[in-house]
Amino acid sequence: ADTLQGRIYAGTDLITGQQVVIKEAWRQLVHSGRSRKGHRVPEDFQKERELTLQLTNLPNCAEGIVRGIDQWDDEHCYYYTMEY
Repeated sequence: ADTLQGRIYAGTDLITGQQVVIKEAWRQLVHSGRSRKGHRVPEDFQKERELTLQLTNLPNCAEGIVRGIDQWDDEHCYYYTMEY
């Protein structure tokens, strides 16, 4: 599915075999603060990714928060995975 700055995919963790959600954001859009359609985006993908992973690693993390699993980057995009 398309997002403001990238896409969301369903996938499979290659190590655990677990189903995951992969969120992708294009670097150029994140740095420009713009959406795929050129609109201003008040979101910060890198901060969202950081907070998701930090919150889910807290010992008292609420069960209602989707668990972040991993993060990585490539030449064009930022990514992180979450539980499905």
